[in-house]
Amino acid sequence: MRDNSVDIAKGLGILFVIGGHCAFEIPDFPSYSFHIPLFYFISGFFIHSYISRKQTCAQFVKKRFGSLLVPYFIYNIIFGFVTYLLGFIGILNIAGGFFDLLSFRNLVLEPFISGHQYQISLALWFVPSLFLVMLLVAITRPALSLIVRNRAYMLFYVIFLVLAYYLSASVSSHENRYLGMLGRTVIGYVYCVLGMLYYLNRDRIPKLALFLLALFIYAAIAHHYGQYTYISAHNDYGSGLKYRLSLPVTLSGTLVVVAVANMLDKYGRIARAADFAWLGRNSYHIMAVHLSFLLLLNLAITIFIPGRSLADIDNIFFRYNRIIFVYFFFATLGSWWYVKFINQRLHEKLLRGIFSRWSKDPA
Repeated sequence: MRDNSVDIAKGLGILFVIGGHCAFEIPDFPSYSFHIPLFYFISGFFIHSYISRKQTCAQFVKKRFGSLLVPYFIYNIIFGFVTYLLGFIGILNIAGGFFDLLSFRNLVLEPFISGHQYQISLALWFVPSLFLVMLLVAITRPALSLIVRNRAYMLFYVIFLVLAYYLSASVSSHENRYLGMLGRTVIGYVYCVLGMLYYLNRDRIPKLALFLLALFIYAAIAHHYGQYTYISAHNDYGSGLKYRLSLPVTLSGTLVVVAVANMLDKYGRIARAADFAWLGRNSYHIMAVHLSFLLLLNLAITIFIPGRSLADIDNIFFRYNRIIFVYFFFATLGSWWYVKFINQRLHEKLLRGIFSRWSKDPA
């Protein structure tokens, strides 16, 4: 049985992702301070059955490969073709020709190493990263099983996670892409395990107190030091004070969203009216396609504004600042329509077998 509050948290998270890409955010609560750690954290909610040995290692990895990488590679091939066609007609500036864009390196290797994506699907870097995190979960299963069975070891493992986090956050992929990949994986693993520990102990945690504490920590840091943003795709957590505050900022922001999701699930009609849970159940696919709708809006705007040409769109993040909110709503509603269309129309007629994974929640 699905946990509706988890779906609501994912729904809120994907709205923060879209908002961040559209530069449309809640004031003093920028999505880039926590939105990717939130998804790693929530992914940890689903690994307890594997840790308790209800799944073998092979079953666990096979399931994650099917739910994460199969739809990812399908999307990657499609967006590779689309990127080439857009470059061919002069809309996006691209490097390399058709065979370079769809090379083994671009399709298979670089997404894991550097988080490389086609420009129109940049947000999908998270998927191969999450798969690497799941592999690390499989490798460290004995240690995770130990802390689940014996809570006396839990504190020591949390201390180890904090040390691993700060060691990994000290290396950006801009400096060394292989160490950056390793650091990104370890940081994702830290949030994932913390999410697992939260989920296993959620009934013992006073949710209102946790919400107030997390909000206080986040607000106190933001008020005293100003807003911090972190680029998880490049493992870019800064240096100095920004680096030292990265864990409390990202973790407190994550816990605020999780607590709000719990309250909406228990008390609010807003969640049902806005259908945050539906957004959460389809967050993978919304993450994949929302940038496409930013590009479509840019195409429409450019066509109808005098003095502009399609050649002006050399980057999908080209925006008119006065209508940032329009980008946000268009990308959100466009992604909503896409997923509804896939689920209700194509799934029954065209998407069979392996392609039916497109219309299923991969979590």
